[in-house]
Formats: sequence, C-alpha cells, structure tokens
Amino acid sequence: VLEADRRVRSNVTIFASGAELRADGDVSLAAERRAQLKYRLQLTDLAPWLGLIGQRGGGSLNISGQTDGRLDRLRTQDRIRFTALSYGTNYVGCGDASIEMREVGQPHMHGNVALAMHQVQAGVRLKAANLTASLEQFRPITVAAMSVRTEDERTLTNHIEVAVRKGPARTEA
Repeated sequence: VLEADRRVRSNVTIFASGAELRADGDVSLAAERRAQLKYRLQLTDLAPWLGLIGQRGGGSLNISGQTDGRLDRLRTQDRIRFTALSYGTNYVGCGDASIEMREVGQPHMHGNVALAMHQVQAGVRLKAANLTASLEQFRPITVAAMSVRTEDERTLTNHIEVAVRKGPARTEA
C-alpha cells in the first residue's frame, strides 16, 4: 500500500503444512529512501521440502531477521536455529547461526557470521563445531578472517584460524 508520505507498507503471512512465513515492513520512496523489514520463517519438518528437489533429510529450521537503513546502505541481522538436521548420511543434533552485515550496498560493506553445531555426524563424529567469520571490505582491499574450533567424542579439540587479505594485485593468506 502506497501511503501519502510515499511509504510502502506491507504485511505477509503464508501458512503451509509444517511451515509458516511472516514478513512485514515499510520502504520509503521519498528522498531518504529508507527501509525497515522483519521476517520469520519456521519449518517444523524439512523432509517434504527436501523431497520436492529429490533429496532425503529432515529436521526443523527457524530463520528470523531484520533489515533497516537507507536502501543503499542497509544493516541486516539474521538468526538461524535448527534441530535434528539430517541430509543423506549427515546429521546435526542442534545449532544456531547469527549473521550481521553493515553498509550493504556500499564498497565498504562489513559483517560477522557465527555458527555453532552440536552432535555432528558427517564423516567424523563431533560433540561440537564452532565457526566464526568476519568480512571487511575496503575497496580495493578485502579482508576475511575465519576461526573454526571442533571437539570430538573424546573431548579432543582442534582450532584453526585463517585471515586473507586481497588487494588489487595480490592475495595474502
């Protein structure tokens, strides 16, 4: 709905068997061109959705997030939670992820990702796996850093940290 102040407001709710999507927000088409959006997707059983693409698996997935700011410099915050995820022979008992990006749409976009998984069975059995990553983009240089920490069934831990700096003529790791 386009309001007199050149603002578009919208609310969407979609229900399907074992699924629900809710989204609402508004976008200003005036000079400042700002947006504020929120959404939530809940899938209580992934099996039928994976079946649509000929794959086997299951579990539940909840995704929520919000975006706000000027259309050319958005800020996003997203959260993902999952339980009993299975895909083929791989399995994750539970976990969550958070993603935060700032200055989306700008050359200096930056942000962070954090992922935590528990009871992982994917070739090896892990009690936990945690990943954190960050992206800093300062054109023409991009810096990405990542840290992975795992703990196996015998409580042995592994930790890897990587940082990559990419410039116009070279890449350093």
